Amino acid sequence: MKFTKEEKIKLLDYVSINLMKSSQLSLSEAKRIVNSSILVSKIESSPSFIAHCSMSQLVDMVKNDMQLTYV
Repeated sequence: MKFTKEEKIKLLDYVSINLMKSSQLSLSEAKRIVNSSILVSKIESSPSFIAHCSMSQLVDMVKNDMQLTYV
């Protein structure tokens, strides 16, 4: 399995919107965090794993990465 460029963009946007809602961030800030998170590399290296994750799991992945990066 491999995500197309359009699917990757849609997934990252959707995760950004959910992160924004759950973390009281602006959309631009949420997008910046998502685009610099481990999720981007996981989409490339483990697309089957990402495809089986729920949205809350993907948002949690970004949040956990954010805590490690911005603490």
